[in-house]
Parts: sequence; C-alpha cells; structure tokens
Amino acid sequence: VKAMGRDDERFHAEVRRIVNVHCDAVSEDCFRARPSSKGKYISVTAKVYVESREHLESLYGDLRASEHVLYIL
Repeated sequence: VKAMGRDDERFHAEVRRIVNVHCDAVSEDCFRARPSSKGKYISVTAKVYVESREHLESLYGDLRASEHVLYIL
C-alpha cells in the first residue's frame, strides 16, 4: 500500500493509524518513506497482509477519505 502527501507528521501519523486499523500488528519496519525531489511531499509504503480484495478496498477507501492523503497507489 502506498500513500502520498505533504511531508509532515500529521500525514505520517494518519497513514500509520489507518493501516493499523485495518491490519493487525504492523511494526514500524513495515513502513518505508521516500521524500520527493524537492522535499515538499513524501510517499509512505506499508508492506501489509490483506485477507481479500474487499479488505484492500476498505483500506484504500479510508486512505482516500483522509484529508492528509493526496494520492494512493
């Protein structure tokens, strides 16, 4: 799961919160962040296990609904 937003702590916290709501026992090692070339934006990738397509769609839906998430992949 990959989400992109402005590089601030609210974005990081929101992505982690949403992922943890949908997936059990997600450690910090499961998250990887990569800043944009100018440092204004950041992408956060979470390696998680989802049980079904519906589970994944629910996770993406909550990410999409967040005001801090600009894009999801």
